[in-house]
Amino acid sequence: MLSPFPGMDPFLETHWGDVHTRLATSISIELRKQLPSGLKARLETSVVLEIVDIEPVDLMADAEDNVIYPDVGIYQNNPSATSCGTESAGVVVAEPQLVAPRFVPQKRHSVQILDAEKKMRLVTAIEIISPGNKIGLRNRVEYQTRAERILNADASLVEIDLLRRGHHVVQSRPQPGQCHYSIAVSRAWKLNRVEFYPARFDVPLPTIRIPLRRNDGDAILELQKLIAQAYFDGAYEDTDYSQPLKPPFSASEKKWLKTQLKNRRE
Repeated sequence: MLSPFPGMDPFLETHWGDVHTRLATSISIELRKQLPSGLKARLETSVVLEIVDIEPVDLMADAEDNVIYPDVGIYQNNPSATSCGTESAGVVVAEPQLVAPRFVPQKRHSVQILDAEKKMRLVTAIEIISPGNKIGLRNRVEYQTRAERILNADASLVEIDLLRRGHHVVQSRPQPGQCHYSIAVSRAWKLNRVEFYPARFDVPLPTIRIPLRRNDGDAILELQKLIAQAYFDGAYEDTDYSQPLKPPFSASEKKWLKTQLKNRRE
């Protein structure tokens, strides 16, 4: 069964670790079919320490929105543990409680287009934004520093932000109310202009152009097809659409979703 959202499904944010990985892999495969001789599409995986923090500068936002959650977390709390603990060799050893750490190792995926004829020089970086890029001041600064390094290396940058939560981090800022999501393309040879693609959940995601080398034609990415494939492969058709969203839907958006769900069942 298809998602009730013709565009991005905001309920997929709950499973973003899985969706992010599937989307990055699909983008790499799709680009491989289109790249001219000498260019390679590679999936880059980096491990970083995401910081679980609540920021004084974000006090106007909901406190929970300022906390970084890992894509997958397993927590155990031992309610029976007491300060008495167990006795070992005559010494009482306290039983610890297992809780979430302040620093959580996370894997982030991006797609890189490399020029094999020039010692694998970076041509284009495609960054799929994660919550760890948008939530938490230190994480936002880290991401923006990474984006600046890419552009300073004379490479093009494609930023795909399909998350409603968190602060805006991509190179171009949309007009208020224009869209739910942001996609920006910065070409290495035209950094004074950013190509902005507005995206929504109530209309199909745009098909976008991916810059390669200056004299190459652009590659094409059909984002809606890739998200639909991730939805199908992840078996998200059993998603409970009665659960509340963060940020919450407005009254008109809830009414729209109710109509979509009714049409989906018929």
